[in-house]
Amino acid sequence: MSTTAKVEFPAMFEAFGRLGGPEARSVAETYWMAPTAERRAEYMRVCLPLYSRTPLSSDAKSRAFIRNETALRFNGPDNEHGRLDFRRSLNRVECAVLVMAGDRDPMMPVAFTEALVAALSPERTRFELFEGCGHQVFSDEPDRAFAILREFISGGMAA
Repeated sequence: MSTTAKVEFPAMFEAFGRLGGPEARSVAETYWMAPTAERRAEYMRVCLPLYSRTPLSSDAKSRAFIRNETALRFNGPDNEHGRLDFRRSLNRVECAVLVMAGDRDPMMPVAFTEALVAALSPERTRFELFEGCGHQVFSDEPDRAFAILREFISGGMAA
């Protein structure tokens, strides 16, 4: 759900700009290109609200584990996040795969998901695009997301 085989940072920055304007694009680019604690705080303030059309409830926020120190070591083009590239390996996946993504996800734009799906075996892959949804399809469209997940777990590959 809402993932990629390879992050293409310019596409991510463009998506943040489309949803949040020049400020969101600038904040995202500044943080992701050279993560620091201060830049992360500004990113969380400006960009995190763009992840989903459904704001996180205070209950969900209180249960969230935010590991800023991990993010600062993982995020960015020079860190693991930027170096990961699974595109050439995905054709070796032998099990059924369910891919779900929102078409308004600034963090993982739909082009990322389409590239991931293209690298997987079409006979084993089910792709569900959620229109009008962001990074958290289970928050934005929970009934449909959970129904698809239940069907998939029960052995349903058909769309």
